[in-house]
Amino acid sequence: MKVQKATIPLTIKAKLERDLLAAGRELSKAFKIYEQAEIALRTSPDCLLRPDESMQFEGMSRSFDQALGEWRRAIDLVETNPRVAERSSRGRAWRDPLDPGGLHYFVSLAGPDDLDYRTRLQQAWEREEFRLEAMEEDLAQVCGRATRNGTPCQSLGAYWPGGARKSGCTRHMTPDEKAQLSALWDEVVATIDCPGCVSRAGVACDPDKMVPVDGFFPTPKSFNGRVVHTPRLNAFASST
Repeated sequence: MKVQKATIPLTIKAKLERDLLAAGRELSKAFKIYEQAEIALRTSPDCLLRPDESMQFEGMSRSFDQALGEWRRAIDLVETNPRVAERSSRGRAWRDPLDPGGLHYFVSLAGPDDLDYRTRLQQAWEREEFRLEAMEEDLAQVCGRATRNGTPCQSLGAYWPGGARKSGCTRHMTPDEKAQLSALWDEVVATIDCPGCVSRAGVACDPDKMVPVDGFFPTPKSFNGRVVHTPRLNAFASST
């Protein structure tokens, strides 16, 4: 699934966001009318039926108005196109349009060299598109070798250092291929620090520990009883 690219002109207003704000104000009015009718019913001696819990919205207009106020303030802020930080304090990059709380958070982290919000959002979309395309390409590289009934195996091919899967899964690789790839994975662990879990060279990856790499938490890959984070495998390939 490809993410549609979008060019964001710096001069546009948050029209759709303001449309939602206007609709929210109308909904707030409806909440208040409903709440008043509900109170009148519950307190009337002529009440014949009591609304069940799914119909009771007492206090809803108050909390909704608070959220609507945050939404309005966020719109006012985003239309100034403020500088925003690319990553959180933990190093994680944001991918999608931010909610009001996220917008204020990343604005608070921004420094004088950070880019404006709309430029950052464009970059985030492009980065996410690249990430999804790389994931799709990775998942498309199947084993392809003949199964017992003669049809090509559709399991994922084994992952080789360098970011490429090749023909042959664990089940259909030759003994020599499996030994060669196992030795390569062992060499990766022995000679390369892992950026994905901060394990030093010679220390196996910890699959339960992950730190952001290029703004994203990397997933570990496994082969023949070994578990190694993808950035470590690829770092080995780039160093040889």
